[in-house]
Amino acid sequence: MNDNFYRQVTEQLEMSLKESEEKAERATELIISIKEIAFQSGEKADRAAELIIAIKELAFQSGEKADRAAELIIANKELAYQSGEKADRAAELIIANKELAYQSGEKADRAAELIIANKELAFQRDEKADMAAKLIIANKELIVANKAQGEFLVNISHELKTPLNIIFSTAQLFNMYCNSGSLDEKKDSIVKYIASLKLNSYRLSKLINNIVDLSKIEAGFFKLSLSNNIGYRSIDWTL
Repeated sequence: MNDNFYRQVTEQLEMSLKESEEKAERATELIISIKEIAFQSGEKADRAAELIIAIKELAFQSGEKADRAAELIIANKELAYQSGEKADRAAELIIANKELAYQSGEKADRAAELIIANKELAFQRDEKADMAAKLIIANKELIVANKAQGEFLVNISHELKTPLNIIFSTAQLFNMYCNSGSLDEKKDSIVKYIASLKLNSYRLSKLINNIVDLSKIEAGFFKLSLSNNIGYRSIDWTL
């Protein structure tokens, strides 16, 4: 009876030990599982934190990309605006070049006109110089002509006075003969004096006709035709 009891007790103890060992093993396994679960939870938390950080970085990068996209849009607009301005400037430069070319053409035309004007001025100066020289010569000729005319007038006045004095003296002599009643006595002298009167009257008439002809020649009514002719013979009578 005691053996059975001891067996039972031993068996119960062994069963208890086995159950305790099994429980211990299970507890150990549970502890390990809990540790693994805690480790996995920590990893998950780390992964979650990393995911949160990655999401934040992605959100930041998305924001940066959006900002960069906006900046690119603005840059594209600026480039388009600058391209438009460049096109406008190019068009303005083309117009300016055309205007410069037109102005250069006008300057060339003006330069050619100035050259022609300078040549005309030089020609006019030469003409003026020639005219001045001709005027100087003409003035000298006028001076000579005036001097010759003065000399001519002096000579012609002397030539006119000479027959007039003879005619006047003869008239005075005839008057004296008439007053003294000696006409018959002085008949021969009177005939001689009448011949002198005729001759000096003819001489005076010729001088007057020559003066008239000279005036007509100077006025352009006659053309001068020079030739060698024998002049009339002058006879001076002494009273």
